[in-house]
Amino acid sequence: MKKTILLITCIIFSLSCVFAFTACAKMKYAGLYEMTDISGYVTVKGQRTNLTKDLYEYYTISLKRSGKAVVRTKVKSDRVEYKTEGTWRVNGDAIEITTKQDGSSVVEKMTWKDGVLHYWDYQNSYELSFYVSITLTRHR
Repeated sequence: MKKTILLITCIIFSLSCVFAFTACAKMKYAGLYEMTDISGYVTVKGQRTNLTKDLYEYYTISLKRSGKAVVRTKVKSDRVEYKTEGTWRVNGDAIEITTKQDGSSVVEKMTWKDGVLHYWDYQNSYELSFYVSITLTRHR
């Protein structure tokens, strides 16, 4: 009986340590990140647009301690704000944000170093091609 109680106590303590470590790790990355640089291009049906910071009113990613992620973007020439919500997690040196788009899960990976997120992506198809590189810095 004493061994069983000791074993249960050890398991509970171990789980508490794992949960505490996970919460502390999330605190390191959690916060509001604002775009500080963007480069690349988007080509839709032959029309190419070079991406610059001047095109955007704002581009932010909020990583909540709860694991929730919110991405907000507003292009200066558009009246509508683009907003998507999902979850985030740390995977090695990367932050992964998972969202639902058209019923499918989409995972976007970005690197994190010293409060700076860096994201890049490339796609080429018949009507759409793009290359984008975005740097976002944590707002203090």
